[in-house]
Amino acid sequence: MATENKRISLSKGDSIYLFSDGYYDQIGGLENKQVKRSGLIQLIKEYSSKAIDEQLNSLLYYIENYLHDGKEEQFDDITIFGNIYDQNIYI
Repeated sequence: MATENKRISLSKGDSIYLFSDGYYDQIGGLENKQVKRSGLIQLIKEYSSKAIDEQLNSLLYYIENYLHDGKEEQFDDITIFGNIYDQNIYI
């Protein structure tokens, strides 16, 4: 598997998220379906106007309720890191 390096510019107010597959692979909800990657990205967009700690708390609240609604147990680790930049950077 080939790897590649990319550089990106982030402007003040931009946010970045790193996450494991545990969140979007989770099964639950009323229909016992996966959250899916697209579902997680939609939630991040939906919560993006909140402060970063409120965004992460909202994501946690959502998945806890999603599990409860589907009567499912968490079966994988869930890791989410989010950061909002307060200055322009190039990484």
